[in-house]
Amino acid sequence: MATESTRQFNKVCYQNGTLTKLRDELIVEQPIALIINVYASTGESLFGQVYWITLRTPGEDKYLFIGYLLSQGIIRSEDDIKAISSETNDQGNTNTWEVTLKQECLARLVADNKAHSASASCGLCGSTSIKALELNNPPAVAINLHWLKPEKVFALAGQLTEHQNLFKLTGGVHGAALCDRNGTVLKVFEDIGRHNALDKLLGFRFLHKEMQSVQQIVVMSSRASFDILQKIVMSGIEVLITIGAPSDLAVKTAQRFDVTLIGFVKKSSFNIYHDPARLTDN
Repeated sequence: MATESTRQFNKVCYQNGTLTKLRDELIVEQPIALIINVYASTGESLFGQVYWITLRTPGEDKYLFIGYLLSQGIIRSEDDIKAISSETNDQGNTNTWEVTLKQECLARLVADNKAHSASASCGLCGSTSIKALELNNPPAVAINLHWLKPEKVFALAGQLTEHQNLFKLTGGVHGAALCDRNGTVLKVFEDIGRHNALDKLLGFRFLHKEMQSVQQIVVMSSRASFDILQKIVMSGIEVLITIGAPSDLAVKTAQRFDVTLIGFVKKSSFNIYHDPARLTDN
């Protein structure tokens, strides 16, 4: 059954020498644009432009762009957001969102704009990327030792798959799950983009204070790259578990900010790329 996030299409399946006409459920991919405004106390516009455009799976868009703003260091608390509105087009799609931020966010917006301009024009080396992340003043990661049981790592990887309803329908999305130390899955988001799935998850966590306890784990169906680690660091998450491999810069970022990074989770093994001290043998 088609939903906001899926559409049905015709297909022809070839199997054992036979062609069969069938219907297939495919994931929806649409653009989203985020407009950011900042006003002075006098009402003068200090900043107003389309700040971010990306392709995503529709649904939970508010969490998507809040998670993005958080990961970029533009917002630090819910109080930074003064107003949020959306616009629905003639096709019934809500692909444009507008957010008004406090004046105190202006310097962060300008700094983030400059960072994007620099990376677009000349590229950023790994050390520069980590330094830029340091300048965003991420929250300190909690140092809690010997609390994550290895069997929980295997269980959580399996539970992520079980909770991925869009993946079961389409096979075309990534998943990101927030879990507690006991191995309970608290929330799962899916999207055609792995970054989007994580932004939705972290945006939801940001707006729900009861979800911000210590000793939390994020489990993802993807690989771990620097930008994934950046989002984890800016949210103060202790442990990231991915089904795929990390990049070298992801590992360096985990080392710098003391995130336990686990990858290549299989049925009976996984790799710890940084800080096994949070794991326990008990």
